[in-house]
Amino acid sequence: KAFPLRVSVEIFEAVRLWSDDELRSVNAQIEYLLRDALRGAGRLPRPLSLMVWGVRIRLVQDDAGRR
Repeated sequence: KAFPLRVSVEIFEAVRLWSDDELRSVNAQIEYLLRDALRGAGRLPRPLSLMVWGVRIRLVQDDAGRR
């Protein structure tokens, strides 16, 4: 869902520089930060993953909670 977000110039610039360092868009960086904060607060479940032939595969859920 798209929505406008008001942040100070200082915060936006810090996020923009960080997103540049990690080769993400500012939007992707904000989503990354929000997901990390939500998981840290226990408000968003951690993604399920499994190992297959030494490779970690992440399972994702759709909006209805199906895998």
